[in-house]
Amino acid sequence: MCNSLLPGSQDPTSTVAPQALGVRKRQELLATVDQFEYGRITRRSFVQRASSLVGAGAALALLAACTVTIPEPPAAPEGVGSEGDEDTSATGLTTSMVEYGEHDQQTLQGHLALPASGPAPAVLVIQEWWGLNPHIKDVANRVAQAGYVALAPDLYHGEVATEPTEARKLAMALDQATALAELDVAARYLLDLESTQGDRVGIVGFCLGGRIAQAFAAYNPLNAAAISFYGTPLSDEEAAQVHGALLAIWGAADQAYPLPRTEQLEQALTAAGVPNRRLVYEGAGHSFFNDTRSSYHAEAAQDAWQQSLEWFSTYLGT
Repeated sequence: MCNSLLPGSQDPTSTVAPQALGVRKRQELLATVDQFEYGRITRRSFVQRASSLVGAGAALALLAACTVTIPEPPAAPEGVGSEGDEDTSATGLTTSMVEYGEHDQQTLQGHLALPASGPAPAVLVIQEWWGLNPHIKDVANRVAQAGYVALAPDLYHGEVATEPTEARKLAMALDQATALAELDVAARYLLDLESTQGDRVGIVGFCLGGRIAQAFAAYNPLNAAAISFYGTPLSDEEAAQVHGALLAIWGAADQAYPLPRTEQLEQALTAAGVPNRRLVYEGAGHSFFNDTRSSYHAEAAQDAWQQSLEWFSTYLGT
C-alpha cells in the first residue's frame, strides 16, 4: 500500500499536502489510489487522474509510492491450518462444487455447503487473493455448520495461487465490476434454491474478498448483512450507497490500513444511516483470521468469528 512507504502518513494523499486539498478532491484522490492498487485502472489513467487533482509532480510521487499493491500475508508454517475438502458427513453437511450460472460466456463455479437442516438464509463467502483454496472452502463449511447455506464462488475460475507472486498477478487481473456481476449471479442462484429462505443474502470476505464484500454491499440491493475482514475501505461516496448492514473487522497491527482510514469508513457509514460496526483487535495483523498462515491470531480470530455469527443472526436471521 502507498501509505506503508510514507512514514507517519495517515493515508497515501499525505504526500501531496492534504491540507491543500479540498474534501472532495481528497476523496477523489483516495478513490483513485484504491482503484490503481487493485488493478482497476492503468498506470496512465492513474497519472492522468491524479495529475488533474494534485499536479503532475505529486502524481508521479504517488505513482512511485503505490508500487506496492495488495498486502502480502505471511507464509504458512508447516503443519498448520484448516484442510478443507474434508469428510463432512459427521457434521451433517452436504458439500460440493457446483455450476451456479454464466456471465460473459464464462461458466461460474463455486463451493456449496448445505447445513444439516433447512431451509436457511444464504451467505456468500469471498476468497482472499490466493483464490478458492481449502481454507476458504473450510470457512464456507463453518458458515454452513452455523446454520446457513454457504457458497464460495471461484472468482479466479479454476486458478489457485500458493506463492505471493502468483497471487498478486491473479488479484491484479481481477476486475471488480466483473466480480460483482458474477456475485449477483451467485446471490440469485442461492435465493432460488429450495434449501434457502429469505429474499436477500449475507456476504463475508477476507482481504481482497473483504473489499469485494464491501463493494457488493454498496452496489447490490440483495445484500442484507456484509462482513469485511481487513479489506480496502470504501470511499465516502461508496459508503453512502451501502445496502443492508456492514461489519468491518481489522487488526490493529495491520500496516496496510492505518486506523484513521478505518475510522473514516465508520464515520461515512454512520453519516449515511447505514447500520454498521467497526471492530479492531489489538495485536492482530493482516490475515489474522486465516489459520493456515503464520499471521493467525487465535484469540482475535475466535472472537471475530463469534461477532460475525451474531451479525448475521441480527441482520440476516438463522
